[in-house]
Amino acid sequence: MALRISKAVLVFAIALFYTILVLNNITDYGSNYEFVRHVLMMDSTFPGNHGMWRAVNSPLVHTVFYIGIIAWESVTMVLCWWAGVARVHRPLRSPTSDAARSPISVPPQSQRPSSPFFRHARPTSDPSASGLYPARDSPECSRPSHSISELIA
Repeated sequence: MALRISKAVLVFAIALFYTILVLNNITDYGSNYEFVRHVLMMDSTFPGNHGMWRAVNSPLVHTVFYIGIIAWESVTMVLCWWAGVARVHRPLRSPTSDAARSPISVPPQSQRPSSPFFRHARPTSDPSASGLYPARDSPECSRPSHSISELIA
């Protein structure tokens, strides 16, 4: 029970963090947009940097990138709130699932393979399979074909 409560508290804490993050990015759009623009333009790197080829100078790309960040954070926020509420409202034990559960001491029943490539053995009543080996109670099987004296001599 304590593990379940700690999981729910952790998910709610992450949801609260993302809620504050989304709220901050929406209400203070201008300053956060400038930060994203500054990072994408790479305008504060040292002169002669060989990585400047990856700098993005298009304002349209800056806006789309920043809106994508806000959308990603919003989806994460909604999913965390949803998961936290679902974890809290899930019943501890379902009365029907406990009744159907087998005792721990009984090993689970083995399942037969259901693959189309699994070959089933022929039934023993098949004439082609039963004619290969004589029955155990036939006279040929009940007495040895050679006696010990014949084998020694």
